[in-house]
Amino acid sequence: MPNATSLRMSNIGYQSPIQTSLGIRYNSLDGFIESVKKGIKIPHPDFKSLGLHDPEGNRHQISDGIIQIENELYDTIRPKRTSSEGLRPANALKEHGIEYVEVRGVDISPDTLGGISKDQMRLIDLFLIHCFVSESPELTDEENIQLQKNHTDMVASGRNNSTKLQKKKK
Repeated sequence: MPNATSLRMSNIGYQSPIQTSLGIRYNSLDGFIESVKKGIKIPHPDFKSLGLHDPEGNRHQISDGIIQIENELYDTIRPKRTSSEGLRPANALKEHGIEYVEVRGVDISPDTLGGISKDQMRLIDLFLIHCFVSESPELTDEENIQLQKNHTDMVASGRNNSTKLQKKKK
């Protein structure tokens, strides 16, 4: 994929079209947590057909859910919370709130010795602060689908000058 920007964040890397079907959004912490829990509970036919154990009886998957565990949600960004109480990640978030945000959609820059420059880090920090202090309308199902398509297009052909990303019409 000569015009790709991030194979790691594509469907041949960490992104999963199966997980995309959950429509996980970040409109509210409770909504996010419920979506992730739903992904753990809803069996996926491919995973269900594998079974939880191999022919010798050894366990080879945690569950047949779309998401095996909360930390298997591969998204460009996700709220996180550490827990020394042995709580599952979703329960720790529910009980104690967001401790930090994990930004996963940033790849290393091949043109920078350390993989990211100070200016790039400052820009990301500024953007995240803006997101934190600015009101944001809730994302609709249609907008979420469009954002997922933009992400897929950007990852696969973002370095192609003819790639077009869609934005919300005002």
